[in-house]
Amino acid sequence: MTATGWWAAVHGRFTVFGIDANSPKVDHPDIDQNVYTRDEVQLERLLHDPRRAPHQLRDVFRRYLEDRPLELDEIRREGPTGPLAVSHVTLGGPRRFDFVFASPDLRPLSVSDRGDALGDKLSDHAPVVVDLEPS
Repeated sequence: MTATGWWAAVHGRFTVFGIDANSPKVDHPDIDQNVYTRDEVQLERLLHDPRRAPHQLRDVFRRYLEDRPLELDEIRREGPTGPLAVSHVTLGGPRRFDFVFASPDLRPLSVSDRGDALGDKLSDHAPVVVDLEPS
């Protein structure tokens, strides 16, 4: 079963899912402009785009930014073509490959893509730390 298939089968409350997705190539501030390069382009869109997803889980960072338009505007000014945050660095540059998704009954209070942790040698990915509360 694919991740999106599993997510679609989950109908419980208070569901949180973390994933190293290795996608998208470009995590654009405007999700319609995300760029996918893998063969499974449709599967990646089902994972990331809430309008196409067969599941209710949503990207916690994008939900967080929906409630903080000034923060999103600052991200757009600093990196108008993305990524929204940096959780991994490849030869192609900085990426956001690491995500936390949560069910709609959990509201994000804080989200930190600890890109500064990329300097440690424990992993080539930075931890994504979220604070959630029931909504």
